[in-house]
Amino acid sequence: MTEIIDNTKNCNRLGPGELQIALYRFTGTLHWYRHPINKNVIYTDGVKFFAENGGKHGAYWFIDKVAIEISPILQRKKEYFAALTLTVSSKQKACLRATDGNERCLVSADIEYTDMQPGVWEFYLINDIDHQTLLLPGEY
Repeated sequence: MTEIIDNTKNCNRLGPGELQIALYRFTGTLHWYRHPINKNVIYTDGVKFFAENGGKHGAYWFIDKVAIEISPILQRKKEYFAALTLTVSSKQKACLRATDGNERCLVSADIEYTDMQPGVWEFYLINDIDHQTLLLPGEY
């Protein structure tokens, strides 16, 4: 008889407060990670930590959404800085909003389902000549 192992039952998922505290500890980065599809997008250790620890199975979908959907829109609009806010409700729905840093909305996207921890998660997307960098505010 084949035994099926369900790793999700013992998932040591960080609570929203624990994840928020862990993210505050990032104040720079030692490594840069390139997105596999949009090679123009790189991200930091803090964003990688978020992707590994967000949700029951990780939140790499967040990096994908930024790299594949949000980044190209901001490039077309010639925006060189965006403050990204991922707001996750307790009903497992979310909204990703990019502003110019002064609350002028540049683009937003609704996410119908996520297992991400509820809360407000903030990031920056900075465009320089060579690439766009996704980072935590503390890594700026």
